Amino acid sequence: MTTPHTAAGDEDIRAYIEENWTYVALVDDEGAEVTRLDIEEDSRAEFVSDAADNPLTIEVSVEGSDDDIPVPTTFARSELFKVDTDGDELSGDDFAEGTAEIASENDTLQVTHDIEQPVIE
Repeated sequence: MTTPHTAAGDEDIRAYIEENWTYVALVDDEGAEVTRLDIEEDSRAEFVSDAADNPLTIEVSVEGSDDDIPVPTTFARSELFKVDTDGDELSGDDFAEGTAEIASENDTLQVTHDIEQPVIE
């Protein structure tokens, strides 16, 4: 028999995620990582909720004029990691619209990555 977490346990898990899963990668439609941002250091990414909230929400905004964004690129997914290179994907979120393209230096991509813990069905 499994034992469910208490509300305090769930919040503690979300706090761990917020403190440790601090790299968000943007992935193209071929499955290749285009860029990985440090949520704590890069102003283009941030947690917009905290451990008291479910889901935890990360927002990312990149532009075609950013040095690490090749133009054109078709994006399809965001992924979270604990490390700045390689490592295991800890959370993945396919774009609801399927894909989004940055076709010029004037384009902006805004991504919302939600982490629901516990998963509520």
